[in-house]
Amino acid sequence: MKIRLFGLAVVVVALAVIVNALALSTASITNKLSVPLTTTDAALIAFEAPTTPDSDITLVATGANQMTVTVDTGIQPNSTYVFDQVFKITNNSADNVLLGVAYPGTTGLTITMVNSSGGADINGLVLNAGLSVDVKMSVVADNTAASLAAGDLVISATKQ
Repeated sequence: MKIRLFGLAVVVVALAVIVNALALSTASITNKLSVPLTTTDAALIAFEAPTTPDSDITLVATGANQMTVTVDTGIQPNSTYVFDQVFKITNNSADNVLLGVAYPGTTGLTITMVNSSGGADINGLVLNAGLSVDVKMSVVADNTAASLAAGDLVISATKQ
C-alpha cells in the first residue's frame, strides 16, 4: 500500500511540475514609452542635404520629420545613372553605428548607395560618432521598370 501511495505521489508531483513548466510560455508587460521626435537633420542619425548636392536631385521635407529624395529629370528603363552627392548621413550619437540601407518597393530598380569620397557601399559601413558621410547613388533600371516613382529608402543604424 505504501509503495502504491508513493508511486501515486511521484506521478502527481511530476504532473504538477510539467503543468507548472508549461503554464508560462509567453509573458507581456506594458510600460510607458516616450520617444521625442526631432527634425531629420538633428536626430541621432541625421539625414540632410550634402554640402554640394547633385543638381539632378531634390531633397524635400515631407512633414512628420521625413525627407523625400527626388530624381528631377526621371530615368528610363534599361539605363544606369549615377548621382554624385544625394544626401549626407551624420552620426550625432556618442556611439559608432553600423549603417544599413534598404529599398522596399523599388521594383525594376537596382539602387546602390556609396560613400562619395571613398566609394565604399554604405550598407554595412561603420560610421564613427560625430562623423558624416556624403552619399552617392547609382540607379540601374531594368526593362521591367515601367513606373520609377515608387519605393522607399530606409536607412538604419545599429549601435556597435
